[in-house]
Amino acid sequence: MKIPQLLIAAANPGSGKDALDPVPEAILKYVNRLSDYFFALARLELEQVGLPEEKWQVFTYKKKNE
Repeated sequence: MKIPQLLIAAANPGSGKDALDPVPEAILKYVNRLSDYFFALARLELEQVGLPEEKWQVFTYKKKNE
């Protein structure tokens, strides 16, 4: 399932696969910018209250010894 279809399926549970319509590109861009805004806002809030930002770490899967 493509991301735009997934968004619509989540918004319309039980509507069935045939009821999916593509999400307009402008909406996808808006949601992306909105998520950027919330990310920046969260970083600003952490700075204002004096909490450290949690840094990203590379995650690697550990393989079991066979």
